Amino acid sequence: MEEFTLDGITFVNPDACTFGDYGGAGSVGRANIDIILERIESEKMECKLISYGQLPQGDTTLEKEKSAHNWEGLLGTGGYTLWEDNDILPDAFLVSCGYGSETLYLREDKFEDEISALADYPCLDDEKVSEVEIQWEEEAFDSWAKDDLIRDLPDDLLGKLTRLKDAGAQVIWECYRDAMDKCNEYPTPEYSSSHIPTDRIEDTFTALLTVRL
Repeated sequence: MEEFTLDGITFVNPDACTFGDYGGAGSVGRANIDIILERIESEKMECKLISYGQLPQGDTTLEKEKSAHNWEGLLGTGGYTLWEDNDILPDAFLVSCGYGSETLYLREDKFEDEISALADYPCLDDEKVSEVEIQWEEEAFDSWAKDDLIRDLPDDLLGKLTRLKDAGAQVIWECYRDAMDKCNEYPTPEYSSSHIPTDRIEDTFTALLTVRL
């Protein structure tokens, strides 16, 4: 757990509130950050989006940090409630780093419950983690796994899928899910995506698709 102090206010980065393509807490980190950002937005709290180079260090003052980093007005978008006043400390800092990574620093006096909960257990909501992982599976399937599964299909099957048009995508998804169940395989969450073991289900997928079509 890392922290810094601005004008006597401590900001804490819980270990499981970091997410990125090559590090962080994976789907748990993504879920934790999303949950806290949702609270910030719903309660009209303020979160300042900054880069890693603007991250305050140690014990300092707001005025010193503003001078060092030229903080001016609103920074960033993304639907977050942003810091609207340069003279008032925000409730949180969302730090944007390289390779799509994000790190959340929380005011210790405003997020005592979340900080305490994450010290005992790294996940604020297991159901939210499941939602993130389902989304990642669907994105991985659409971006590459589907192509892997249908690339070597016989021409007659490909022709039938083409004639189904939009309905063919649903058939492919259903046969994929059935093949995963029958082969007792599962997508594996990685840092910011999901790995689908297409090589271990492709024969079963093809057999199921043949019967379906």
